[in-house]
Amino acid sequence: MKHLFIGWCLLLLSVTACAQAVTDSLYLYKQNFENLQFSKKAVSQLLVVPVERASQVQLKVSGESGGYRLSQVAQRTTLAEFSAEGIASLRKFKVSGYFSYQHRADDSLAWTQQGLPDEDRPYYFASAKAGPYQRDQFYMGGQLSFQLSPKHWFIGTGIDYLYNTATRSVDPRPDVKIFRIMIKPELIYRSNMHTIGVGVSWGTGYEDNGIAYASDRYRENTSDIYKPWITYFVTGYGSAYPQRSNLTINRNQRYKGLNVSYSGSIINWNIKAVAAYLLNEENNKSGLITSLNFDNIANYQADQLDAALLLSHQTNKLSQQVKLHIWLDDGSGFYNRIGATNYYVSHKKYSAEYNVMLNKFKHIVPGFTAGALYQDISRRDLSVYASNRYTWLQPSVGIALYNHINNQNDLSVKVSVLALVPLENNLIAPESTVTEFTKGVVYPDYYFYKSFSGGMMATLNYVSSNLLKGYRTGFGLQTGLNRKLSSPAVLLPAAFAPGTSRLSYALNLNLYF
Repeated sequence: MKHLFIGWCLLLLSVTACAQAVTDSLYLYKQNFENLQFSKKAVSQLLVVPVERASQVQLKVSGESGGYRLSQVAQRTTLAEFSAEGIASLRKFKVSGYFSYQHRADDSLAWTQQGLPDEDRPYYFASAKAGPYQRDQFYMGGQLSFQLSPKHWFIGTGIDYLYNTATRSVDPRPDVKIFRIMIKPELIYRSNMHTIGVGVSWGTGYEDNGIAYASDRYRENTSDIYKPWITYFVTGYGSAYPQRSNLTINRNQRYKGLNVSYSGSIINWNIKAVAAYLLNEENNKSGLITSLNFDNIANYQADQLDAALLLSHQTNKLSQQVKLHIWLDDGSGFYNRIGATNYYVSHKKYSAEYNVMLNKFKHIVPGFTAGALYQDISRRDLSVYASNRYTWLQPSVGIALYNHINNQNDLSVKVSVLALVPLENNLIAPESTVTEFTKGVVYPDYYFYKSFSGGMMATLNYVSSNLLKGYRTGFGLQTGLNRKLSSPAVLLPAAFAPGTSRLSYALNLNLYF
């Protein structure tokens, strides 16, 4: 890990050193930013993005707080992040690189001791005791393309590396370590008007999660007084089994997939499209922390499809962009201790967004955005004969104003409003099989998904050449509020009732090279 980290940082430094000072417009203007982000989805998309050299270094502090949340989300979260990314063209090569370190502090987090939040995946430890939770994450990756022939053929590869740790300072105390690496080689054909890429994905990873207690009072005591400190092994979305202390779970993961990519122009519209299929196979083993012998307790398999389309059209007076995204995740879990499949999950996301910018003014560019997100989550936990399905729609509209003050200073202001509209919300949880997890997670989340809420977000960005000589420097401020407008009466014995509002904020300092 140490040598990989050093090598990748050297590569990233070489990329940023080659970049030029046109970068800030790529991050300031929404449509430019969407094109830049799309280049990370495939090597063929990096190849066609009209950027030869660009880089950004960012220091960011963000957070959110409030009771209007799901039960496995913290009451308050604070994040501090340092990141850097860049693109450079070097003769027959085009390379991109990115690195980030993030420290995340959760306060009053309960019913999950996962290393990374994942509400769909089963087989993890949890307890009702809320407490502080700390996560540290290193994420790095990039892409590299090479021109094989003078005109048409290219090869390339992408790589993603993740290392994450998590723990907390109150009993029960998890000690989580997560490692994952993904490699995505790709073959690319490029003509004058069209670029097509075909690639495969391969990856491996592991997650070690050990639970320990510092206090003997909580370790083995199962009385009602100490019930919040009991560690449960969650095998689905309702079934949760009390565990003895000093347990560990070792999760081994294998990834393999296929992806295709296209970019081109048709009737003055620039078209970019990517579709990726990924199979995730997990093997879960459990045993005592002090033991070398582990039992194979469960297997989980997930099929994921991620597809995106970006359409752009630009004239002297008008710039338009349409973004479509589909994400499908179907998973199933086989619990070896009962010798049967015990859990099914299906999670679907569909989103669409339209953005227009008016270019006819000299220094001011107004913009308008309208979009919608539709989500559908269904789960079946056969161990407790429970199932649920939640669907909701999140429409949003926003306006933006970009002001090119002069050659040294730029300013952008954005304001958007959104709503969360529940559509279908069905829950089956027989009283005879209700568990502590049902009361602590399933019931509260049912009321969250049945609530109607509205929110707004405001963003301010300022970029200047006058603050640091030789550098373009940017400052950003973002704040948002989401508020529950109506909800049904809480009739089920939920251990937690979602609150009325949630506030978010973000501050960032950027250097453009």
